[in-house]
Amino acid sequence: MKKTIITTFLCISSFIVFDNVAKADYITDYNTSVEDTVFQKSMFNFDLIPETSNYSLPTIDKIISTQNITELDYSAELLSYKKNSQNFLIFYSLDENKIPTELFRIKLEKSGSGKIVNRSLLNKIKPNSTLIMNVMSFDINNGKIENTKYSKTSKEYYTQKTINLIVKEGDKKVVTKQVTLINEPKDGKVLVIPYELEKYHKPDKYYSYTNEKVTVDGQEYNINNLEIPFNAKEIVLDLAKNEEYWQKVSVTFPSIYKDKNTEYSIKKNSTIGELVKETKLPNEFEKNNDYTFDGYYIDDKKITQNDTTQIKEGQNIKAVFKTKVVLDNGKDKKEVTLLTGQKLSELDTSFFEKEHYDIESYTLYNKENNEKIKDINNLQDETVDNSIVIKANYKEKQHTLSVRQDDYNKRFGRVDSSISDKDFMWSEAKPVGEFLKELRSKIKPSTGYETVFRINKNVVKDSDHITKDAVLEIYFKKNESDWVTVRFNGRGIDKFLSDGQEMLANTRIDTMINLPSSTGETSREFLGWKANDDYLIVGEDSKTKKVSKEKLLQTNELGSVVTEKGKDLEFTAVYREIFKVEFAKTQVGEILLANNNSNILEVNEFNSIGDSTKNNKLIIYPRSGYNLTHFIADKNVKVKTDNSTKEIFAGQKIEEEDIYKIIPTSDLKLTPIFEYSLCPGNLNEMIENNKIKTVEDALTLEFESKEDIRILGNAFNKMVEKLKTLMEMMKLEQKQKREAELLVMQEQIKPHFVGCLKI
Repeated sequence: MKKTIITTFLCISSFIVFDNVAKADYITDYNTSVEDTVFQKSMFNFDLIPETSNYSLPTIDKIISTQNITELDYSAELLSYKKNSQNFLIFYSLDENKIPTELFRIKLEKSGSGKIVNRSLLNKIKPNSTLIMNVMSFDINNGKIENTKYSKTSKEYYTQKTINLIVKEGDKKVVTKQVTLINEPKDGKVLVIPYELEKYHKPDKYYSYTNEKVTVDGQEYNINNLEIPFNAKEIVLDLAKNEEYWQKVSVTFPSIYKDKNTEYSIKKNSTIGELVKETKLPNEFEKNNDYTFDGYYIDDKKITQNDTTQIKEGQNIKAVFKTKVVLDNGKDKKEVTLLTGQKLSELDTSFFEKEHYDIESYTLYNKENNEKIKDINNLQDETVDNSIVIKANYKEKQHTLSVRQDDYNKRFGRVDSSISDKDFMWSEAKPVGEFLKELRSKIKPSTGYETVFRINKNVVKDSDHITKDAVLEIYFKKNESDWVTVRFNGRGIDKFLSDGQEMLANTRIDTMINLPSSTGETSREFLGWKANDDYLIVGEDSKTKKVSKEKLLQTNELGSVVTEKGKDLEFTAVYREIFKVEFAKTQVGEILLANNNSNILEVNEFNSIGDSTKNNKLIIYPRSGYNLTHFIADKNVKVKTDNSTKEIFAGQKIEEEDIYKIIPTSDLKLTPIFEYSLCPGNLNEMIENNKIKTVEDALTLEFESKEDIRILGNAFNKMVEKLKTLMEMMKLEQKQKREAELLVMQEQIKPHFVGCLKI
């Protein structure tokens, strides 16, 4: 639990007190986590800076521009100065109801001004946002978070205001554009300069910006003092007409609609078609339902949108109506027009035909007052006298619905025995929804599933009509929004696990899915599982806690993870890295590994070269007369010392004893440096120091260094075998020639010996 909390809130390796320039570093080895180190007893037993009595709220120092924002300057004061305290500056966005939502937070190391340049954070600040800030602090004592507190919130800050602008010429929208306002919002309002709106459209001679009408979200404003709410959505400019370029046209209606008589202003030299488009003459009427509108006429000629005849000054347009007859088939109604006295038999009666109904008779109603006129068996002899409703009377057909359920699907819910495997009669005339509603009351799907009904595997809707006998299937369908996918990735992980498994949201993963039984790889050390996103886990106190995706979770901890709705989880196995250390070959010598005769050594992450050569010795092969002096690296390296580490830069001299103390952090290339030297004196020195008393001593001599045994290689071993044979022959001749034989041996070794022997 301690590591879970700290991973979420804390990333600490050092602290700096800027007034006194005090600094402390935590040093860990590869088996110790940062959290473990932080919780070790501090080297300080006092608070570095005392608590302050006066607190200044955080501020943003400049206007917040959301267009190509690259940095954000702020000022903030630490809420707590205790040595074991953590401080965070939190940015919130306020919605229209002043409800805050956290955008992001940054860690505060000191009081004063700061700068945010992280684009991923800055991109969270959007136009039309109201921002506030506060500072949060908490103490960490013995692995626990204590004394959590928040400062008061800052004043409100506003981002640039963007708003939808619509410019209209009459009923026509000539501009629809999202614009950014110049002025900085203040106190929840923005002052709009008229030019900011007018610059997006230059009207023609028929319209102007003089006396235009301005509305903001439907409310009218004065263009010369246009201060709008910060949360406004839309500005509409209705341009004014230049009257000298317009002419009058009248539209007249029958007496029953005389209140619709209108005089329109029409652009001079406009055509009839343009008039129809511009004026949008009404074609729906509510006052009298006895008539149906037919169209507009000029001099008994019906006008259309394609009519290119020019409108004359003072021209009159007449609206024409026909008598309405309403056809009613019980489900839909259809309006047709007939002239008075026209026979009903001229109607197209196909509207009344229903595949699943038989027509028994017709009933006629007065459309104006819906009073019944009479029943008739056919329409042959009836004529239209006024506006009427003709309703067809039907006899319903009945069909059998057999309610069934697939045996496998039964596991995902329960069905009451009163409807299971039963047959029911239902009318074609009625939508099946009423019947389905009754069935649903006796069905309970399992969590994560919903009930659907199918006929021939096609989903049945409440509005559907049953057209024949059918099997109605009860089907429990998975509600995808209630399920998430959990995947485990890693080399060697079972494909079933890596492809993903589905499980219910808000559930421990060990209750529904298979968990990996291995780490997927044996060649590298397994460190833990890393998630694709922050996730929830059940702690020792049975409470659910948030865990950072950066935490490495062990295999036995996976079962405690709890899924969240709408968030798929993917856990990837993390292994200790293996770095390759290459010993470069030179013209005067090379270094190989004893086990595989290679010049490349593999070193595990956090291990030294010395750790990796304990079972795989380094073999040094210099040319005759050359001696290894030091190494150089192609990049900076860290070398372990007794109490810490030191850094040697690329190209600088690395002593042979330091090679074994290097801890690689990436692939590394080491180049050995050989210098020419004379070797004969070394053998004489060994003889003089009584290290070589006989020829056998010289041939069996073992050479050691402080770090490791240096093996001279295959070539020298072969040479030694030849020398042993020679010595046996020399022993047979005479023992008293030993000193001379040693001198001979020394001369034989010189041209073949691959390096200077070191003690």
